Amino acid sequence: KRMEAIRIAQQRAVEESERAVLEECLYSDHFQLALQAIVRAETSEVFAYECLLRSTHPVLDGPVAILRMAERSNMLHDLGNLVAQRAAAYFEGLREDVQLFVNLHPDQLSEPGPLIQSLTPLLPYADRCVLEITERSRLRGIDEWEMAIEKLQSAGFAIAVDDLGAGYNALSILADLQPRFIKIDMSIVRNCDTEQRKQRLVDLLAKFSDATGALMVAEGVETDAEAVVLRKCGAHLLQGYLFHKPTIGIPGDLSVVAG
Repeated sequence: KRMEAIRIAQQRAVEESERAVLEECLYSDHFQLALQAIVRAETSEVFAYECLLRSTHPVLDGPVAILRMAERSNMLHDLGNLVAQRAAAYFEGLREDVQLFVNLHPDQLSEPGPLIQSLTPLLPYADRCVLEITERSRLRGIDEWEMAIEKLQSAGFAIAVDDLGAGYNALSILADLQPRFIKIDMSIVRNCDTEQRKQRLVDLLAKFSDATGALMVAEGVETDAEAVVLRKCGAHLLQGYLFHKPTIGIPGDLSVVAG
C-alpha cells in the first residue's frame, strides 16, 4: 500500500507539473495562431485562412507537443477557448468575405456543452467559421460526437474533414458528418503531377465532393505543376507554400496570391 501511495503521489506531481508548463505556454506570448491562405483554384483569390498553432515555448515548441499535453492534462476545452479567442480577434480584421478554418480536436466532441461554451468567442462569426475535424478515425469511439456536430451546425458553423486519404478508412463517417469542406491529405497532393494513380484519386475525390455538395481543398501544394494538375482534376480550393507560408498576424494584401 505504501508503494502504491508513493506511485500515486509521484503521478500526481507529474500531472501538476505538466499542467503548470502548459498554462505557462498558453497564457503567455509564447502561444500564437498563424494564418495560412486557402485560395480558389480557378482564380487564386483568397477564400479563407486556416488557423495554425504556433509556440516559442522552450518545452512545448510545436502544435503536437501542445495538443498531447492538453490531452493528458484534460485541458482541451481550455485550449479550444484560447484558440477561439485568438481566432475571433482575427475575424475583426479580415474582409467580410473571408472565412477562417479552426481546428477542432475530436475529443472535444465528447462533451457538446463544454465544447459550445469553449467556442463562445466565435459564435458571432459562426457563418464565416469552418471547424476542421482532425483525426476522424477516433470519432467512432466518442459517444456524443453526432450530437456535438448537430449542435455546431445548428449554431451556424460549417464542418470540414481533414486529411482524407491519409491511410485509414473513414469514408463511411463522411455521410454522418455531411461536411461542407473535404481536405485531401498532402501525401496525395505531393508529386501528383508525375503519378497518375494520385491524379485518378484526386479526380475521384473531387467527383465525390461534387456529388455531396462539398468543396474539396487540396493541402500541401508546393509546385506550379501540382497546382495545374489539381485544377485539372477538379479541386475547388488549394492550400500550401506555393501560395502562402503561415504568418503571425493578418497578412497584407493577399487578395490574389501567386501560384
